[in-house]
Amino acid sequence: MSGVVALSIDRISQALKDFVPDAYQGSDEYLDIITWNLRFFNDLDPERVRIVRQIFEELNADIFVLQEVAEGSLDGIADELTQRGAGFYETIYGLSGGDIRVAFLYDTEWVRATTEPEELFADDSPTVQVGRVRKPVFPRYPLHTRFVALSAPGSPEPPFDFHLVGVHLKSQRDSRRGHRSEEQRTAAARLLAEWLQNEAVDEDVIIAGDWNASPFQSEWEVLRNLEAAGQLRFANWNHDREGSHFFSSGYSSRLDFIAVTSQVEGVERLQDRSKVINWNLLLENGVSQSLREQLRSKISDHLPVLTRFYFTDRDRDEEIVEPPSESVEFPGVAVPGSVKIVAAKVNPAGPEAGNETVTLLNLSPDTVDLSGWGIRDSRDRQHTIEDLTVPGGETVQVVLKARTAQLVNRGGSISLVDDRGDEVHSVTYTRQQASKQGWSIAF
Repeated sequence: MSGVVALSIDRISQALKDFVPDAYQGSDEYLDIITWNLRFFNDLDPERVRIVRQIFEELNADIFVLQEVAEGSLDGIADELTQRGAGFYETIYGLSGGDIRVAFLYDTEWVRATTEPEELFADDSPTVQVGRVRKPVFPRYPLHTRFVALSAPGSPEPPFDFHLVGVHLKSQRDSRRGHRSEEQRTAAARLLAEWLQNEAVDEDVIIAGDWNASPFQSEWEVLRNLEAAGQLRFANWNHDREGSHFFSSGYSSRLDFIAVTSQVEGVERLQDRSKVINWNLLLENGVSQSLREQLRSKISDHLPVLTRFYFTDRDRDEEIVEPPSESVEFPGVAVPGSVKIVAAKVNPAGPEAGNETVTLLNLSPDTVDLSGWGIRDSRDRQHTIEDLTVPGGETVQVVLKARTAQLVNRGGSISLVDDRGDEVHSVTYTRQQASKQGWSIAF
C-alpha cells in the first residue's frame, strides 16, 4: 500500500461523512438496507479490510446484502464494528458460489434473524437450455431468511417481520464474449416470480442484490408484469439512469437494485425509494485518474445501493408529500402518469442521427407544457425538449437531435423525464423490434 493511496483513504473517510445524505444517516426509527457487490472480497489484505470496515461504519445500515464475499471474510469486520460501538453485527453466508458468495451482515441491535438461512431452489438445481447446452440458472443460489425489525425503545409501533432474499444473478460477461446469458437471468426471474406467488403469498418480501442487468431489460418482463398487477415494486422502484456499476470504459449502468412486494408496510410512503451511494464520485475532482483506478480496484467497481423503509406516520406527516390525485387539475402542469411514451422510431430509413423519434401521448384532458422535459436513452444521454406543449388527449412526436439521446438498434430503454429530472415513464424494446428499418415500435 503506497503512501499516496493511504492518504486517499483518509480522504474517503472524511468524504463519506459529508456525502451520505442527512435523510439516510443511521437512525433508531428506520430500517436501512444496503446491497453492495464487494468484488472478490476476502480478508487476506488487511488494508482493504480496514477500508471496507470504515465504509460500513459510515453507512451504518441495519442490513448489508453483500455479493462476491469469501466465507468468513466478514467475521472480523463484524467483531470490530461491535468493538467500536457501531452496532452488534452478525454474519450469514450462502453455501454456493465458492469464494464469491452472497452474504448478510446485520445489526442485531435492530434486526434479528427469525429462521435458519436457506438457499432458494438449491434442492431442485434448476437448469435452462442455452444454445446446445444446459446451464445452471443460478451461479449462486438466492440467500433467504426471515428477519424482524425491532421498534425503537418506547415506540408504540410493532416489530416488522419480512423475508429477505439476497441475489447475485448470472453475469453479462459471457454475453460480451459472444455467449448468451440472458436466458439464465430470464429463468431466474421466472423462478423468483413463482416463489413470490406460491411460497410467499401475502408476505412482506424484500429482494436485494446484483441482478446483472438493468431493471428495464427484457429478462425481467415477468417481474414487470407483477409490478403492473400491483404485486411488486420493481422497475419503477429503481432509477435506471442512476448507475451502480462502472465498466472499465467509464460507462455505467444500474445492475444493483432492490425489489419489494406491495404488501410491505409503508411502501407507499418510502422516503426516497432506492438510492445509489455514489461516494467515490467525490474523488473525481482533484484526484488523478490513476489514483481513482487504484481505489476502484482496491474497493469495488460497484456502488452501494440503499433503501430506507419506515413504518410509522408519527412525526413524519409534515415531511411527506403525497402525489396529487389524478382527479386534481393543474393547468399547464402534468398530473403524475398523464404523459406516456407510446411509440418510437428506433431504426429510421436513411441516416439515424437527427431522424429518430419518440411519440408521447397526453392522457389527461388538459394541455401539458413539456418545455424542459427530456428523453433519455439506455446510457443516460438526454435530448432536452424545448418550447413544446401537447393538448389533452393528443400525441406529439419528439425528434431526437444528433449527439443527444440515441436509440440503439440492439435493444434498450427510453425514459421520459420531467423538468426536474424525475422519471415520468419508461419503456424497453428488443433487437428484434428494432430490426425493421423505417418502422415505429408501439408500446
